[in-house]
Amino acid sequence: MKRLRIAVLLVLLVLGFSHNTRAATITILDAPGLPAHPAEWAAVAASMGHLATIVPISTLDGTAWVSSTDVLIITDPYYPYTATHTDNVWYAVNEGVGVYIQGEDDPAFASNVMFEDCVNTTGFAGFSWIAPVPDDHVAAITGPVAIDPNPITPLVAMSWAAEAVHAGPMGGTTTNMWVGPHQVGFLHDEVTNDAAGLLAINTDYTWILPVTFSDLMENYIQVLLTGAELGQFAHLTPTGPATIPAGGGPVPYMIELENVNPYTWPITVWVRAILPSGAVYASPLAGPVPVMVPPMSTMGPYASPGPLPPVGIPGFAPAGEYFIQSVVTNGFAGWTEAYDSDFFSVIKAAAAGQDSEIDPGDLPVNLFGTVGHPTQLASSQSNTVQSGDLPSQFALTEAYPNPFNPSTSVAVMLAEAAQLTVKVYDVQGREVTTLAHGTFAAGTHSLTFDAHGLASGVYFLRATVPGQLVQTRKLVLLR
Repeated sequence: MKRLRIAVLLVLLVLGFSHNTRAATITILDAPGLPAHPAEWAAVAASMGHLATIVPISTLDGTAWVSSTDVLIITDPYYPYTATHTDNVWYAVNEGVGVYIQGEDDPAFASNVMFEDCVNTTGFAGFSWIAPVPDDHVAAITGPVAIDPNPITPLVAMSWAAEAVHAGPMGGTTTNMWVGPHQVGFLHDEVTNDAAGLLAINTDYTWILPVTFSDLMENYIQVLLTGAELGQFAHLTPTGPATIPAGGGPVPYMIELENVNPYTWPITVWVRAILPSGAVYASPLAGPVPVMVPPMSTMGPYASPGPLPPVGIPGFAPAGEYFIQSVVTNGFAGWTEAYDSDFFSVIKAAAAGQDSEIDPGDLPVNLFGTVGHPTQLASSQSNTVQSGDLPSQFALTEAYPNPFNPSTSVAVMLAEAAQLTVKVYDVQGREVTTLAHGTFAAGTHSLTFDAHGLASGVYFLRATVPGQLVQTRKLVLLR
């Protein structure tokens, strides 16, 4: 069973290997309606170090592919999949294969019906599509695909999706993508088979084409590989204003832990922030706290053994939108499985002349202070890096310029000396060049990708620090 192999992988991870130690086999179905779509998935899978193969849709006519596949990506939401295709996908899920289905806005599309039929196969019949959710919109991502390995903030490259209802996590299905109150993306963990793989659907493809959000693609692959349990939840609710003044202020919240399983679950929960730049602030704002959540129970308004304290955004922090995020995993240092995530946003107003685009590497180590214990900068009160200052986290900046011709640059921030690898791949997943490979000192390292002699198109830059950083940036070369 594949779940056994995944369990072995998790043991290796606990012993100190990175998330992507094991190269997995990712089978990607061709997409007659969206011919560039499979290539985008293949490039992301290859950049993660996995073996990605694009195969014709006729592969679903049988099940020979199941034994050699860890994750199946169904890329075409418009193809008229048959009942045989659905049966073979459901067989694969029950054999431990993680399956992603690309859906679309019409509930009647065969891709959407395939997911619904699979979920309701066991007779639970708790899932049904309702109607399209029209117009351009912002989609919020929750659950394990919002955490591992990349933090996911709301997606703005969305247009139309399909809304559904389900009977809740007790039926094995959880919502992981929302447009306002509308549920448009789902994960399913078959409750009648502990060895089954996860089944996922997202009902709008425009986050992949024409705008590729590779971080979320990575997270889908990662979660499908690990087969994350879906029964532990951390509901995060703001209890204060949505706007913080320029001088800073508290960000109070309530966190509620829920376990819908019939057995006690040991988890670790903490709260962190995603900065206006999109980078994760390295240190938890509150926690981490280990918690034993009793079976079939809800714990709130805070995690035992004591309250997670309210946090504050200080006046010297950059202005902009902050995402406050709860994280539930199977540990803190070296955690290997993400269970859930939730978030809300707050806006920090800008003071006169304040820079709202400060690089997170320019900020002091203790940016956030708990209420009543404000963190202070050095006596200079400067927002620029002082001599000898080091980044407080591992991070990869956005490329600039992008689109570019003929070169673009990124910076990798290392909080401590580490083994760093930075490579560039084309859309077929083939390695184009290596920009960095070796041990680098703590600090900020600028790297330049020179594309002289390369064709116009999309490339992917991938930075990896084992156990600390796995991030990808999409690069667009325009001649």
